[in-house]
Amino acid sequence: MGVKNIVKHPRIERTGGIASYGRINLKNFGADSFQEHNEIMGTDPKQSFTTPFSTVMDEVKNALEQKGFRTNIPDSDLSSIC
Repeated sequence: MGVKNIVKHPRIERTGGIASYGRINLKNFGADSFQEHNEIMGTDPKQSFTTPFSTVMDEVKNALEQKGFRTNIPDSDLSSIC
C-alpha cells in the first residue's frame, strides 16, 4: 500500500498491489491524538471535552483541594495548576 500506489511519479517505483483509502466519523476532535488512535483500534470513547482548560481551571483547583491535594497556580495568565 502507501503513496507509491496512489501517486504516479517517475522517481517512485510501483511495486504492484492496490491502494485503498477510507473515511471514518470519529467521536473525538483530536488530530492524530492518543484517543483517536484508540478509537480507530476499536475503543468506544466518550465525546471529547473541547472547552479551554482556563474556563474550568478554578473548578478543577477547588475539586483537587477538596480531595486533599495542595495546588498552586504559578501564573494567572497561563492555564496551569501545579
